[in-house]
Amino acid sequence: MNSKYEAIRNTTIDGIIIINEHGTIKEINGSVEELFGYPSNIMVGKNIKMLMPEKYRKKHEDSIKSYIKSGQPKIIGIGQEVEGKKKDGKTFPMNLEISEIWFDEKRYFLGICRDLSLKKQLELSQEKVSKGEKFKKLILDSSYIGVICFDTFGIIREWNLRAAEILGLEANMMIGKDIFRERVFGIDLKIEKFRQDISIFLKNESILNSLIEVDCVKKNGSLVPLKLKFSAFKADEESFFTVFFEDIIHPKIGWIVSKFTNILKVQLEHSRWLSKFLFGKPNLFSGLSHFCTIN
Repeated sequence: MNSKYEAIRNTTIDGIIIINEHGTIKEINGSVEELFGYPSNIMVGKNIKMLMPEKYRKKHEDSIKSYIKSGQPKIIGIGQEVEGKKKDGKTFPMNLEISEIWFDEKRYFLGICRDLSLKKQLELSQEKVSKGEKFKKLILDSSYIGVICFDTFGIIREWNLRAAEILGLEANMMIGKDIFRERVFGIDLKIEKFRQDISIFLKNESILNSLIEVDCVKKNGSLVPLKLKFSAFKADEESFFTVFFEDIIHPKIGWIVSKFTNILKVQLEHSRWLSKFLFGKPNLFSGLSHFCTIN
């Protein structure tokens, strides 16, 4: 072996294994020792199957034999994800690429293997984060009040479904934008005060928990009165602000309807008694009774 090959073989982070047609290990590099936990003198001269879980052994052997006989590659020249088996019996995911090489008119197979354990762990972590984000989004969107979260620069990070319904602005239009520059809650001196309060919070961590009412212009131009409450929190040493808000007019309408319905119910009972007393027809106001019941 020339010095250039030796340098490449011994410095590459990927494991390099050379086997003959019978699967006997002829050469390995240092990365293979680290990967599988065996010293080179134990592996060289043994069958490659010692580094495979049982379920891969026959398939690998049959694929090599089939290629030698027919020349049709099944695993040759194709990268594939398989499992390796360490000295302690533990298995790990790895990428394996097998190539055919000739040396002194003899055929050998060169396998390049790369440990995928870290990659799999990262994928699993990302999957958990993704599920966590979806769960958080479901919770936010199930809220009956509007919720908007933004950072110290005013950049919107979260925007729930109720916020979109109240303001007429979808989350994908607003996330990433400046909550103040976009004038989400209109032009109001009270909002400007909260700008100042944010600066104060960053200096001495005072709590923003005052409740205010503002008039907001929706996307369609209509005016909607809102009740707002700002709060502040820290995550990973970074400060964030959340504004909780609700449409004031709907609770007020609900309160008026509720009071009106209660008055109707009192009048209805009186009318029923009067109808029965005068005409003997207790169902005279049944239609009105149905209205009060569904409201």
